[in-house]
Formats: sequence, structure tokens, C-alpha cells
Amino acid sequence: METLLGPLLEIEGVSGALLVGKDGLLIAGKAYDHDTEMIGAMAAACLGSLNRYTEQIGHKAVRHAIIETPQGSIQVREISADTLLVVLSTSTANLGRVRLDMARVAQRVRERVSSL
Repeated sequence: METLLGPLLEIEGVSGALLVGKDGLLIAGKAYDHDTEMIGAMAAACLGSLNRYTEQIGHKAVRHAIIETPQGSIQVREISADTLLVVLSTSTANLGRVRLDMARVAQRVRERVSSL
């Protein structure tokens, strides 16, 4: 799984890419200068809260979320019923490119899992 995350880590400004279970446990990934276990747990909790919020206002589950801060962004994408893709980036990263590559990586992960 680590090799599937490689293209994301090669994007200028990306400082981490993780596969995380919706239970918050880290499956695979790397984050420079960050605690990957904490990032995974918090991303799962954040997406869970967002899903409760969107359900309350009559929308379906969140597929992709972008959290922008002065230092950069955190993007969380649902890959499957129990797996998330989390990408951390600096403020200089191209968010559109990150999002596009996240979709590609998510598809590759789904294909790899379905072939097992």
C-alpha cells in the first residue's frame, strides 16, 4: 500500500499521505514532521463529525473534505466503507492537483483491495 501513496508524496508541497481506517487506525503512509497515528485518528473523527453534520441537513455522506489553514491544508477522501485517504500539504501545494491525484490513488487502492 505504501507504494500506491508514492505519487501523492511526490507532489510539491505535500507533507504527508496516509491510508486510515474509519476507526482511526493507521493502515499505511508517511507524514514528514507529524505524528501519523494522531493524524489518522483525528481525520477519522473529523470525517465522522462532518458526516453527522451533513446528515442533519439532509445531505448524504461526505466523500471529500478540504480543511484549509494558514499553514496549509488537510484533505480527507473516503475510499471505501471502512478506509480513508488523508493528505497533508503546505500552503504552496496545488490543491486541485492533490485532489485529482487522490482520486487516482483511491481507485488504485480499491482495485488492489478487490483483487485480494
